[in-house]
Amino acid sequence: MKKILERRNIFFCILLFVPIFLFSFFTNIDVGDEIINFQSVIKMVNENLIYRDFNVIVTPLFFIIGKGLLYLFGSNIFLFRIYNVFIFAFLFISIYLLLKKLKISKSLSIFTILVFLLFLSPYIKVGANYNILAIALYIFGIYIYKKENTIKNIFLQSLAMFLIFFTKQNIGIYYVIAIILSNLFLDTKNLKENIKLTIKEISIFLIFVLISSIIMFAEGNFFDFINYAFLGMSEFTQGNFAIAEGCEALILIYFLSSILIYALYLFLIKKHIIYDENEKNIFIFSIFLNITAFPIINMYHTSFAIILNLVMLVIIINKEIHIKEKIWIVANIFLFTAINIYGLSGALKLTNSELIVDKNSKYYGGFINQDLKNEISNITMYILEEKDNGNRVIVFSEKAALYMVELNLNNGEFDLPFVGNLGKDGEDKLIEKIKNLENTKILLDREIYWQIPLKVREFIITNLKNIGDIGGFKIYE
Repeated sequence: MKKILERRNIFFCILLFVPIFLFSFFTNIDVGDEIINFQSVIKMVNENLIYRDFNVIVTPLFFIIGKGLLYLFGSNIFLFRIYNVFIFAFLFISIYLLLKKLKISKSLSIFTILVFLLFLSPYIKVGANYNILAIALYIFGIYIYKKENTIKNIFLQSLAMFLIFFTKQNIGIYYVIAIILSNLFLDTKNLKENIKLTIKEISIFLIFVLISSIIMFAEGNFFDFINYAFLGMSEFTQGNFAIAEGCEALILIYFLSSILIYALYLFLIKKHIIYDENEKNIFIFSIFLNITAFPIINMYHTSFAIILNLVMLVIIINKEIHIKEKIWIVANIFLFTAINIYGLSGALKLTNSELIVDKNSKYYGGFINQDLKNEISNITMYILEEKDNGNRVIVFSEKAALYMVELNLNNGEFDLPFVGNLGKDGEDKLIEKIKNLENTKILLDREIYWQIPLKVREFIITNLKNIGDIGGFKIYE
């Protein structure tokens, strides 16, 4: 712990916050993961129970922490972006600590973090996300990983497994598998002891899972949790498997480069140039982190999935290429300055945008384009007018969160009607709910978003009456 709290390390951590803050805040509010996740946290702050009152398809730790932060300090986008800053800072600090554990030189470690910061800067702007928190915990788990049959180590590893699993279930499962393989196959001489160690770690992990399940059962949302987080998984995988258009070539380059890194790494292991157990473990953990790029294969998911592949490349560079310390220092100063200038340049790109200073707005502290601000104003006004007339309004669109957040309203699954986000019998179940609606108007987006369930959309168009238009929506009842 003393090494983590060294003055130079503290100074480095503080420096990290500056560019992360710039990338987090100098970006417009818009449709996307940030607003969708923000919506779920706001609903929890408003005393809606996750899973029971609205649909979330991952385990809840990210949302629980977010709720605590916003409940204590303020329910607005500014605080939610502070949450994003801390998540990314935790990610980069975890990578830095892992590099130190792997005996990478301090200057090369700092250079690596700065390269990661630049490389991932577009995705910092995406906002606070459970994927990043889970990956940060995954990497921190590797940092604290040891094969020691002590109470402290067993508890820490079990806790790491649980925290990752409780943030995003699939990444947690990948981590558990990687731990099992690392325990059992990299040290066959002590196989019996390692099996005992693994059983203890898995057992305590399962106890943590059991306790959290009992708590959810007592709260009344356990079966809804199973429904959304597990029973809808096959539909999510099948319905969302896609390679993002326009970046297929770059994603292919990423994966081909990773294969080359793996081949070179295995060659150096065979030559006993890479021999340390911690270095060998990275190989296993990186394979399972790569799987997190699926099923939605885009630049966002792929860029984080290959982080440990790049750490392996840094290990190779540290072994095979020797560069003077002064060169690394100069490179670090230059890169850090360039990153901050790039971060500040984001402010210049916010043309036709304004900073929201109304403290009563959920978007307080965020920048918003004037056209979107007007659209939100028009739609929310329409929803409030219909509410006064005794009508409920559902926005059946990926844009729903933009309006529901500002109005503190909750339409449950209708606020996030994505394929795979609806649990068991997802689309059919939603159609049945639409059939039973009374005094309700549905706003249907003119443009079809790729995750919107087409079967439900077609049912609305075919069976409900189009009574008008507002903005980019058609109104059905």
